[in-house]
Amino acid sequence: MIASSTSSRRNILVVGATGKQGGATVRALLVPGLGSPLDFHVWGLTRNTTGPLAKAIADDAGKLKAADRFQLVEGDLENASSIRRVFESIAAEGGIWGVFVAIAFPGLGVKDDKEKDQGIMLADLALDFNVEAFVYSSALQPSADTSVTPEHSRLSKQAIEKHIKSLTEKGLNWIIIQPGFFMENLGGMVGSIAVSIFLEGLKKDTTICLIASEDIGRVAGGVFANHEKYIHKVLGLAADPLTAQQIVDAYQRGSGKPMMMVPSVLTKFLLWINADARGIIKDIETHQETRNTGAFPTFEEEVRLGSSVCKLQTFEEWVRAQKESSAAAAAATQSGWNKVSIVKLLTGRS
Repeated sequence: MIASSTSSRRNILVVGATGKQGGATVRALLVPGLGSPLDFHVWGLTRNTTGPLAKAIADDAGKLKAADRFQLVEGDLENASSIRRVFESIAAEGGIWGVFVAIAFPGLGVKDDKEKDQGIMLADLALDFNVEAFVYSSALQPSADTSVTPEHSRLSKQAIEKHIKSLTEKGLNWIIIQPGFFMENLGGMVGSIAVSIFLEGLKKDTTICLIASEDIGRVAGGVFANHEKYIHKVLGLAADPLTAQQIVDAYQRGSGKPMMMVPSVLTKFLLWINADARGIIKDIETHQETRNTGAFPTFEEEVRLGSSVCKLQTFEEWVRAQKESSAAAAAATQSGWNKVSIVKLLTGRS
């Protein structure tokens, strides 16, 4: 148990601590030298504090020699009362200074109302508990125009962003991070299928904005360390905008071997039967069009702000790092890490 707080202690709740983004954020907040080493006390929210993923993130805290500044706390985002109790328990330890929110991707073809409800609930709780820095990890939207309807998961994130911004005048100090397409989704067989679909479905000059999940955590950590600079701002995380063919080329340079590809006839069939894949293609093309036509005037500024926090990996650098660390590669490319299994990718069904 973390000891009683002091006046210099800043409690930060990481929602989704056992996920890729949440785990990366926990590690970033516990690294000595980010702010004061003894300043951030991190509470990792998970549904099961005794599970293997919870144990893994606790082990990470130990390896960083920061076990005394990290504690797992159990709560279910589908149970608002249990989350309020989590907020109350941390508030009793000196208040909640910061909250980081990364809500798990619901899965291809899964109705996303729960994600929207959870995000709104967390923002409301942050306001109720006078949180100094509320950082929400959303996703790059296809357009600055909120009347443009994106695919399922981005639609829920769009609604959460709207609600968060509506709390500005009430005093919520929000910061929104909008990551692009996860590099982890381009690893292994799932990645080969995804890139093959991009090659088939996207225009040749359309770029996909890529980001590594570990870099999302590093950005979040930097935002908390200098939160006043980023309050009421949106940070776009697009480290490496690449066309589908450039992704293939970068993979070969980084790994030293060609990316396995799916035959064109099969990818055409997948796009025909999989509405979710078509939705992602549509979002990427819309995003490209709004950037090209100037209909997304804040995009470049938001990306510059995001990249100013810390150095972000290119896709080639990420691939090379995975190759150099077989353990990291196995974790990053496991089938279904983001609730996207090969079966779901092929069919769009859960």
